[in-house]
Amino acid sequence: MKGVEIRLQVQYRARVDESIEACHARFTAGMQQFGPPFGWQDLEPPPAPYIKPASGDMIGVEWFRYPIKGLKLQITAQHRHELSIGTDKDTSDDRLSIEFKTSNKALDYRAILREHFPKLIEAYRGYRAWAVFDYYGGRYTDWNWGPWLGREATNPSYQRLCKEPGVDIDGRNNIFTLEPAVFWDNELCRRALGYGPEEVMRRLQGHALSVQPLLDGVYVVFDDDPALTYERFLEINKQFKELLGIA
Repeated sequence: MKGVEIRLQVQYRARVDESIEACHARFTAGMQQFGPPFGWQDLEPPPAPYIKPASGDMIGVEWFRYPIKGLKLQITAQHRHELSIGTDKDTSDDRLSIEFKTSNKALDYRAILREHFPKLIEAYRGYRAWAVFDYYGGRYTDWNWGPWLGREATNPSYQRLCKEPGVDIDGRNNIFTLEPAVFWDNELCRRALGYGPEEVMRRLQGHALSVQPLLDGVYVVFDDDPALTYERFLEINKQFKELLGIA
């Protein structure tokens, strides 16, 4: 089987009163507590993302390539002086992502979702995280490649949300797309679902592959099949959005 692209995405609410360097130091300390495949035990950690003064750049980006071929990490940090105190959208988030392919024989996709991804989330102190499988999420929300390579709307619910003021779709106050594995902190659960992580666990226990508390939130694995089909992805969203009460 040809491997598909996987991206593990973690997002952190950047704050004006917390420097990029302080966030990175905390993250580095957490990553040095565990080993392969993602941890930095016995590895030289990357420097904090840097934004040149007066460069006009709004973000800083730092890459880290692991000893495992085909495994790379990217850290993106927001310019603190450019953050508006009133900004409450995920466009103001710091971001962490790890990329690899399911065909990488040095990596166990199932073990990554069940064991290693939660460690990454905890080290970064994210408020939301998800595992992107072959870009199914983008296809599910608002686009698909048609016969003429154009963009075709495929999800009317998503299109409706786009028109609602104040909704940060799959951002700080909304949960719309259910990826194979997800994490939501307490604040996101309450803002997006109207109830806390404990209720999420109650609703999903016995239905999802794995449901567990993480930080002050909940980590869920809906499916860990490295050969996941798009049809199954749609089934996951239909079944579990109904259980969660997501429109």
